Amino acid sequence: MTFLQQLRKEKGYTQQDLSSLSSISISTIQKLESGVNDIKNANVSIVMALARALNISVEELIRRSEKPINW
Repeated sequence: MTFLQQLRKEKGYTQQDLSSLSSISISTIQKLESGVNDIKNANVSIVMALARALNISVEELIRRSEKPINW
C-alpha cells in the first residue's frame, strides 16, 4: 500500500472523494496509488492539489511516499 493510499483511507476518502476534492482524475490517483506512476515524477500541480486535499504538506507527501531501499 502506498502512503497516498494509506493516507486517503485514514481520512475516510474514496478515490472518487479525493478526485473531487483535488480535481485530479481518478485514473491518475489509481496510477499513483498502485505505483504505476511515482508521485515524485508527477506534475507539481498534481502533487500540490493532492497535498491540499489531504491537508498535508507537499514535502511530507513526497518524503513519506519514498520507497525504502532494500539492500
